[in-house]
Amino acid sequence: MAPTSGVGWTLARLSALTPKLSPKSEDVTKASREQILQLLRDSAVPMSIDDLCTATGLHGNTVRGHLEVLAAGGEVTRTRGEARGRGRPPWLYQASNHGQKIVDELRATLDAQLGAGDSADEVFVIEAAERWAEAMGKDFSPREVATPDEAVHAAAEALTRVGFSAEVSPLGDSIALRTCPYAALIADHPVICDIHTALLTDILRRTDQGVEVEQMQVWATPTACLARLNRPDLTPQRVISPVGGPSADGTASTTPADETQRPKQKPSKRKKNQ
Repeated sequence: MAPTSGVGWTLARLSALTPKLSPKSEDVTKASREQILQLLRDSAVPMSIDDLCTATGLHGNTVRGHLEVLAAGGEVTRTRGEARGRGRPPWLYQASNHGQKIVDELRATLDAQLGAGDSADEVFVIEAAERWAEAMGKDFSPREVATPDEAVHAAAEALTRVGFSAEVSPLGDSIALRTCPYAALIADHPVICDIHTALLTDILRRTDQGVEVEQMQVWATPTACLARLNRPDLTPQRVISPVGGPSADGTASTTPADETQRPKQKPSKRKKNQ
């Protein structure tokens, strides 16, 4: 039986409470529901159905239906507001604090297991990633694939299921990770990023297509990390370094520009004077 405590297990529990919204999601119903949930999470005060209709532009019956689904899943709670004239007081909705409790639990678990300095060896990182994958079960396993390109997209889908918005580059040689569910913890516990990298490595390994993580660029932009990949099917026929640019060892090229750009002079065909 898989363990039900530790960093990997707690990461999985937090993933389960995180909205799984892809930037290119075509599921309008799901996107609207997640928009409502995010509004409630961002609001400092409870919101009424009228408030949510104004914020989303959705019809009241649509908002009410989404709230019923969210309440049934334990993601929102409701209380009676103050009376406004005749009639029953309106229901007020707010996001549950389950997610924050698990974030606090993850922080405490990391503090207990790592102590000061947040140093972790490779074994700790790999085991945490493995426990995370085990705890997610079938919802996490990448689908069967037949090509490296399918492997990359399957990995992005798996990362989206654990809370990221994962987007594959046009060439399929990198994955941008946005909306990190663990961003609030990274400053104090950067090892979480190492665990994410090990998780992605494990996903790609299980696709058996030879795709590997070359590097994880943490906060490559203020809102996204970038996983650069090595693919066996993307091998350039030729690599050109710019003239005067950095050489392989990182130093500037010392080849004189006139020797690299000036065309060679053709030998003269004029006969010498006898």
